[in-house]
Amino acid sequence: MKLHLGCGYAYLKGYVNVDNLSECPGAKIDRNADLNKYPWPFRNSSAEEVFMNHVIEHLKDPSRAMKETGRILKKGGIFRLNVPHFSRSYGVHVHEKGFSIWSVLTDTKDFFEPVSARLVWDDPDNFRKGKILFKPFCRFWNKILNINHWFSERFLLYKFGGIQEIQFVLRKIK
Repeated sequence: MKLHLGCGYAYLKGYVNVDNLSECPGAKIDRNADLNKYPWPFRNSSAEEVFMNHVIEHLKDPSRAMKETGRILKKGGIFRLNVPHFSRSYGVHVHEKGFSIWSVLTDTKDFFEPVSARLVWDDPDNFRKGKILFKPFCRFWNKILNINHWFSERFLLYKFGGIQEIQFVLRKIK
């Protein structure tokens, strides 16, 4: 089973799309669930993959949600997690927490190993005006940020307005 938790209005084929209809009225979902209530309605080790795209920052206890994801994933299962970087996330009033690469890897080290982590300054396709200048700059800056994550989060992130998101691929180890 592949789960798309907190799917909102972004239905993905091939996944069990899960969200709380009281939060997303009219969304196309496969299963209604409140991700702030534990345990989640899935058996232990029942999923091969869990995908959460800009969801966990809206939950009251993101650390517990990551542990709950570990509970429902099979050993070797993949957790794809996209979160806003702390340098841009606190401007949104519904975000409970901001994230860095190190905060997520620390919170998950007992049950996940990192497959990849990618800092994203911005998506090049977001630039319609000035695309001749901004799209190449965006691609360049995204590459620079991922040469050394520690250096980027410590020194580079404030040079051009922070980092938009972090994209993780984690594998369950226990």
